[in-house]
Amino acid sequence: MSGLIEWILFLALSVLAVGMAASMLVTMSMYRAGLALMSSFVALAGLFILLNADLLAAIQVMMNVGGMLVMVLFMVMLMMDPGGEMMWDMKRKMHMPGPGALSMTMPRGAPPSGKERQHHQMMVDMAMSTAQLPWALALGAASALVLIVLVVRTPWPFSSVQPTQDATGAVGTLLLSRYMLGFEGAAFLILAGIAGAVIFARRERAPTSRPAAATAASGTKIFTCPMHEEVRQSGPGQCPLCGMDLTPATEASVHHGEGGGSA
Repeated sequence: MSGLIEWILFLALSVLAVGMAASMLVTMSMYRAGLALMSSFVALAGLFILLNADLLAAIQVMMNVGGMLVMVLFMVMLMMDPGGEMMWDMKRKMHMPGPGALSMTMPRGAPPSGKERQHHQMMVDMAMSTAQLPWALALGAASALVLIVLVVRTPWPFSSVQPTQDATGAVGTLLLSRYMLGFEGAAFLILAGIAGAVIFARRERAPTSRPAAATAASGTKIFTCPMHEEVRQSGPGQCPLCGMDLTPATEASVHHGEGGGSA
């Protein structure tokens, strides 16, 4: 009976790990992608527990899940659209079929000329995949098939030796005695890396930007598209290229878009 329960837990955790990893690829939300990857890591930790590798399970949770949690927090604090609502709104308004990011694919064929060229470039900018995606999927499926064949056909040796029950205590004693300096140094390097990521990811603001909406010479507010700064008009509306709602423009975006066209 215990063997059947272990098999059921193994299959459930395996499906959860693979399913969450796949959902990370199809979502257009960085926040949901981070949560899906954290769920996949937790399922892997459960598989380590089934193998009586409690130390590896704890390391999996502390390092991978904890690190992913910090990354999700920085995404929410620093990124412009961590929930992916902007991309979902564009997907709905342009009636794109397909689940999640798989609908935001690269346009096929050579770039057109004339008026269609701007729409083609917009699709390239919006694409959440690359032209190499089909080759990557085929290579990944072939690699998985080869690994499955190797696992099934390899004569794995069986050992009657039981795993060490005091592995966690032994590793903890080594980290706090013999390898204490290296352990503390690694923590300092991780903290320095997080601080460096915050510094480099900080958005640069133009010195001429203003928090208030920009105004034209006649005193009316200028509205522009968040994705296409060349689209400008004196009043609210929708972008003719992607269908997004226009937002009030800043002085910097107006000066930047002076060389482009207007809606």
